[in-house]
Amino acid sequence: MANECASCGQIGPLVCNGCANAPAYLDDAPSATRYCGAACQRSHWTQHKDRCKLLLRRKIVHRAAKVIQELYYILCRKGMRLPVERVDRADEHTVFVHIMNPDLSGRNLIFQGINRALVSAADELVALTMHGCTTSTITMGQSVQIMLKDVMPLVYESSVVALNRKLWVETVLPSGSLTLDHEISKVDYVNQVDRHEVFFVMMLSPGVALQDQERYAIDLTHVQYGHHDETLMPWRTFVETRTLETSENLPLGLALGWRVSRRKK
Repeated sequence: MANECASCGQIGPLVCNGCANAPAYLDDAPSATRYCGAACQRSHWTQHKDRCKLLLRRKIVHRAAKVIQELYYILCRKGMRLPVERVDRADEHTVFVHIMNPDLSGRNLIFQGINRALVSAADELVALTMHGCTTSTITMGQSVQIMLKDVMPLVYESSVVALNRKLWVETVLPSGSLTLDHEISKVDYVNQVDRHEVFFVMMLSPGVALQDQERYAIDLTHVQYGHHDETLMPWRTFVETRTLETSENLPLGLALGWRVSRRKK
């Protein structure tokens, strides 16, 4: 039964706090480990500790990914690369981000960011993250390493070809010109492939074979493709549902060089 003590089989009203509410990973959807009392929990610890520590690491990774994502949004708001005037959503698949003219008084608009009162929360995040995947890996790489060093010591950059995008974000220049080819049908350009950088992270759990270690993608700019609340995904799920092609995972700071070398070929 689901509420049995894992040690003696009696009714277990107590839940192990270490692994309680751990998120799923692929087909592994953990249920709470329960005990009838502290004595049974202590006696069962040698059997439970490896599983408990793995699930605790998983919880830490998920919490860290949320913090890293919010830190990246804050960084974007403080150091906006483009002075955005407004964001228009044409339909569920298309967003136009209008760029301001330079301020003739000499004031630097690059760091003004977006007037959040004039756009929805979702469209603000789209404007913040558009064309910013390389910037995200450059600016947040050290933060990812520091926050995950105790649970996921292996952190890499991966350059992929993004697929199955749900949203097209188009920059409108002050002149009114844009780069979107209007001869392309909406269905075609929403599904158009695009080079994209993400973090690849891998857990190292004692007693678990290397090929069975948990692997994740951390995608800090997924919102620009119309994906929401999916900063962290199992790597296999990410590759199967979001990519057409993946590169070799590279040490932090090298994915940009890999991309430049590909362009020169």
